[in-house]
Amino acid sequence: MVSTMFITTSLLYLRWPQNILMKKLLLAFFTFTCLIANAQINVGSKNSPKKHAGEFSDEDLALLKKTTTLFTLQSKDYDHLQDFEKAIADVWTVTKFKIIKPEEVKKYELLEGYSFFTFGGYYTVYPGSDKMPMYKLHMSYELSIPEVGKKGKVKDYKYFTRMLLSLDANSISVSTYSDIKMPEQERSTFMHSKAKFYNWGAGYLKGQLITVNKLLMAGETRVHTKQDEQMDILAGLRNDTLYIPDYIHSKYTTRMGKSREDFTNENDGALKKSYSFPMKIVSGEEIDNMILNRSSPFYYLVFVRSISAMYINVYHSTKGMIYSRNLIETYNFNHEDLSNIESLLK
Repeated sequence: MVSTMFITTSLLYLRWPQNILMKKLLLAFFTFTCLIANAQINVGSKNSPKKHAGEFSDEDLALLKKTTTLFTLQSKDYDHLQDFEKAIADVWTVTKFKIIKPEEVKKYELLEGYSFFTFGGYYTVYPGSDKMPMYKLHMSYELSIPEVGKKGKVKDYKYFTRMLLSLDANSISVSTYSDIKMPEQERSTFMHSKAKFYNWGAGYLKGQLITVNKLLMAGETRVHTKQDEQMDILAGLRNDTLYIPDYIHSKYTTRMGKSREDFTNENDGALKKSYSFPMKIVSGEEIDNMILNRSSPFYYLVFVRSISAMYINVYHSTKGMIYSRNLIETYNFNHEDLSNIESLLK
């Protein structure tokens, strides 16, 4: 049994006001529920969506649309700032936007008129040994507006979307620990300077923002638990190539409490036993570049490995997410995940 506890992140720095943290901790600790399978993108107002994402009020949507959204990136990304600026500008119409550096967040978070797309996350709480809980951090990229209290401090957040990040083995290890009092600066440094996310880059961000932007503009929500196939678009895969990132071959295992990834030498032939339509395995970096630079539309698969589940998503490069499936308590891509897509196309 596990409880899902969403942590109010203080934007980039992952600080948690103690009164909010204690209330959420107590609620989570005493109300253990079954782990919920989540889709990779949630668009809604609830901090902890289960069957419902949480409706947006007209006031909150109007408030969001009046803001300038400040995007923060990983440290390495600022060397490719123009790619991110163009990717966001091509698809993001909900608000004006600006890309800032991590250390600039403090300048804006107490001011009116700003929303923030930053790295954050939420915890699931597991009963550990000696009656001590074990906390696992699900890393995400999320849009929120801080709520400032009378004392001039951030007291809570209005959430609009959360996009789960695909973790490598080392990031999964760092995300799993027993003491939630992991130093703030250590968390910040890891997520922005050291973590490797397979579904992160200017192109991948563009693909996700297409879906998020469309829903926010329409005032619609998308719950984490939604499993989806948009057959009118997905049907194009009968004749068009599905580009698959090679990192699907990474196998995550645990040995003596440690994690690692073993990369196999599987090839196109092995996958074609489960998927007979056109497909091509390329590097994740190549897909990211194709999203940014290819003029003609194409289809690509995104495999997201989170802390306690995996997600299989198919994107159309100009229309966003068109297929999503997820499995809890599993980490590795299986060829049957392609068979499920093929069965829809026959």
